[in-house]
Amino acid sequence: MIADESKLRQILLNLLSNAIKFTRVGHVTLSASIAPVSQLRIDRPSAAAAFSPQWLHFEVSDTGCGIAAEELEELFNAFAQAKHSQQAHEGTGLGLTISRHFVNLMGGEITVQSALGQGSTFAFDIQVGVDDVSQLPAPVESRRVLTLAQDQGPCRVLIVEDQWQNRHLLVELLTSIGFEIYEAVNGEEAIAHWSSWNPHLILMDLRMPELNGFEAVEQIRQKEQESNKISPQSCVPTKIIALTADAFEETKVAALTAGCDDFIRKPIQENLLLTKIAEHLGIQYIYELADHRPSEPQSYSENLSSHLALMPLPWIKQVHQAAVEGFDNRILQLTEEIPEAQSSLADALNNWAINFQFESIIQLTQPLVDA
Repeated sequence: MIADESKLRQILLNLLSNAIKFTRVGHVTLSASIAPVSQLRIDRPSAAAAFSPQWLHFEVSDTGCGIAAEELEELFNAFAQAKHSQQAHEGTGLGLTISRHFVNLMGGEITVQSALGQGSTFAFDIQVGVDDVSQLPAPVESRRVLTLAQDQGPCRVLIVEDQWQNRHLLVELLTSIGFEIYEAVNGEEAIAHWSSWNPHLILMDLRMPELNGFEAVEQIRQKEQESNKISPQSCVPTKIIALTADAFEETKVAALTAGCDDFIRKPIQENLLLTKIAEHLGIQYIYELADHRPSEPQSYSENLSSHLALMPLPWIKQVHQAAVEGFDNRILQLTEEIPEAQSSLADALNNWAINFQFESIIQLTQPLVDA
């Protein structure tokens, strides 16, 4: 299935969170099924329509307090909340508005059926793509990469990123493995370095001042086409992987349309990045043995864990609980309490929250919560 995982996760988290919040006795049920095409009356394409289209139907039902009929029409308005619900719980009422917006972006509509004192059922259909399983990417290698395999020649990578910290992390990672690295802080520098240095691959941030990543990629591809007309045999297109913290599927589509070969969301997972670089450049790595880890500086994840351990345990538990409940705004509020010396932890948590990657936050905080 091809769909916007982040949006779907947030929709379900919002609906399930509301159902649990307002159900003191009884149960909450989530069901999913393939929606019969004959029952659909939706004419709003989504990004998934580029693949073989299919529809999924989701329902979240509860036996909670229910919603009065006269309040249903206003339920999805920003900051609206049913009166009966307000008596028991406080909240902004933004969750349902966001959920409806995300469902609309994914090509569907959300509906609600409810009876006061009996419970509610929220339902929605979204359009997904069905892709050929044989075309799915290879699984990400879990072993740690030590270095490039020998006798492969130089591998030049241009890193284009306006944020120093993000750029520095990529430089440190790739140089330690054996890549030759050049840096650029905006699209104009990227084009200049691409022209003079001829990198094999570009890691291109999309959101930058002056000339952004989309425009830089388009100009590079245009120049490649012009060179190809003059000397077809000597022009080898540079591989370009887009990097962005943007959670929207439309951004991925726009990046690929501009000319990028691939797309990675921030915060960047080391193994995923290296797997994609190897896939596009056809290179091989030397990996650590499964039963032996050499004594080396802390990895990125270990560094985050060490920074997290310096925070008060009650704060860690609040972050963990907010991630479990899918409350991204609460996590963003909590990260403001992180000292400047642990800014890498704040950056990671903020990126995960913005991209609804709550599983990553839970995995990071769980060991300390359970301790």
